[in-house]
Amino acid sequence: MNNDSFFKFRYESGKSVSKRIRRLFEPLVLSLMTSLVLFNSLFQIDILGLEDHSMNVPLIPLQEANLGPSQHGSHQRIAVKRRFSDPQSFDFHAKLHADTSVPFFYHIYIPESSKEQAEAMRIVQEQLNALAASNATTNQIVTVFYQTIGPGNGSDEQILITELCQERNIRCHLMGHFADGREELTTHRVYEFCRADSSRNENLPKSAPRRVVYMHNKGSHHYSELNERWRRKMMQAVTHKQCLDPPELTCNFCSLFLTAERGIFSAGNFWVASCPYIQKLVPPLEYEGHMERVVKDALYMNLEQKITMNLHKHWPPSFGIGRYAAENWAGSHPDIVPCDFSDSFVPQPTAADNTLDFLSWVNQTRTTADPAWSLRWSLAPKHPIKLPDRQVRTNERMRLTEYFLLAGHILRWYELYDNVPGNDSWVWAYYPDGRKWRNAIEQYGRNALKELTEGAHAGLEHE
Repeated sequence: MNNDSFFKFRYESGKSVSKRIRRLFEPLVLSLMTSLVLFNSLFQIDILGLEDHSMNVPLIPLQEANLGPSQHGSHQRIAVKRRFSDPQSFDFHAKLHADTSVPFFYHIYIPESSKEQAEAMRIVQEQLNALAASNATTNQIVTVFYQTIGPGNGSDEQILITELCQERNIRCHLMGHFADGREELTTHRVYEFCRADSSRNENLPKSAPRRVVYMHNKGSHHYSELNERWRRKMMQAVTHKQCLDPPELTCNFCSLFLTAERGIFSAGNFWVASCPYIQKLVPPLEYEGHMERVVKDALYMNLEQKITMNLHKHWPPSFGIGRYAAENWAGSHPDIVPCDFSDSFVPQPTAADNTLDFLSWVNQTRTTADPAWSLRWSLAPKHPIKLPDRQVRTNERMRLTEYFLLAGHILRWYELYDNVPGNDSWVWAYYPDGRKWRNAIEQYGRNALKELTEGAHAGLEHE
């Protein structure tokens, strides 16, 4: 049997044998991947590295969770796994200073060894110095709600943090300490605050929504020169006047760099967001369980050849699951209107995606030589999306079925929020074939995903 007859089921005769072999074995690989994800989910054995190996935190049993308001205003209920129970309640507004318009929420990780603890506290001191010297102190008393994570009770570090805050005239309030935990324990506090923040500060303009800042002591777990520069740039961004008070209320989510290529999230997970936007999100402690369900559905669809996953590696960072869920949570709602400072760097044509361009820019600059005013603010995403796969770039049918483009976003938005962005959203202009997707949703609603992906796949079968 010659090669043409052996591979004739999906390919014209002119295609290379290597590509044909890859296509032949791709379903087998995807079947194995799906099986591993399901095995990890059902038996809680970490084959794929979905869990954070630095923390021994078990999943708690299935329970009902609020999936958020649907497009019809009702709330869906669905059983999801959660890694952490709700922390003890905290009365934020009793401690919020009357002259604080934008509170800061600070996640502080304290490692186990004394050397690493000293390094973590050096970072905390540096960040509090940056906060005290920033635009955040203009016309307001800075209030920081912080939470510590690490072995022991964190009492020594908490005493030092109190002293550092007092010396800098920053009002710092401890929300709690956990021996084991991750960032979602602190982002959950942001969510709780915004849900409770029914009244605005009297000093805020009546038309301005409350904004909150989330940050963490990045680099305390893994020291590197890149993390040092990255953290300092992110501190400049979240204390920048145009992040704290965007011109004409143009955006509801601001960060140093918003990536929109493997999901929509702040690279590094420092951000400023409006409370009305935060209130719409799935609760942070439930988000990981919801995303695990979404990814399992997507892998099944991929196995059934209804969608493709060609643009990125099939692993937790690309899917926003495991410990990467905390970074993806804040940008997950279809109503996000982002802004950032990615206008500060120029993309390079040789880089595979804009995130690599961003990291290259961070790594090549020194914060001391580039003050905050040198950052250039704009609505985001600023740079066009990159499609390194030539076949995907030039073939509409392949783009329509690609999970890492609009097909995947629409799947996540519907499964998480039962909604998609409005007709005037930036997403339809940013992603390839946005107008086609928008028109299909207007015509078919949730069935647009099936109509476009299955129709595109049928076309691929005949190519």
